[in-house]
Amino acid sequence: MKTKILTLILGLALTASSSGAEKRQSTADHLQNVSVTIRSEGAWSAGEGSGVIFTRKDSKGNLVNFIWTAAHVIDNLRSERKILVNGSPKTIVEFKDPVVIKEIRQNGRTVGRLQMDAEVLKYSESEDGHDLALLRVRKLNFVTDSVVFYLSERIPPLGTDLLHVGSLLGQFGANSMTDGIYSQHGRVIKALNKRIF
Repeated sequence: MKTKILTLILGLALTASSSGAEKRQSTADHLQNVSVTIRSEGAWSAGEGSGVIFTRKDSKGNLVNFIWTAAHVIDNLRSERKILVNGSPKTIVEFKDPVVIKEIRQNGRTVGRLQMDAEVLKYSESEDGHDLALLRVRKLNFVTDSVVFYLSERIPPLGTDLLHVGSLLGQFGANSMTDGIYSQHGRVIKALNKRIF
């Protein structure tokens, strides 16, 4: 009788752990599908960094792909020019197009890459801003994948398990993934003098 109960408990534990492993693998696959590398090649410098895709439909039903990335990844694409408007000087800020690179993986192996130009929609500089940039892929229907944002007012408690996917060291580390925990909240960026999370 004890052997049967022990076998039943062991069987349930193995089933639970394998379903947990399947869920984790599904989450890992999704995170890698929404991860891209951003390449910026300026006149005097080049850089690469991580980006994440979120997708929306336009009024015609086309998929429009947006990318969140760090502003410092694309700051070498920024240029300024001065113009006069009604006799007053104005500064126009422009960006060259960054390149979005999507690794295609199958069974843990890279089997190809998709590469598209993007335009810079919003930019908040790294020194005096939030170090964020919002890009839009110029090609409609580039991918169907999308990240889902955590929009709760409640901040996750310290110690919450996290998965991170990105492009460690640029394209060389594309789709790298690691786990960790949420380890700090209440961080203040001195230049902004405000709490950000």
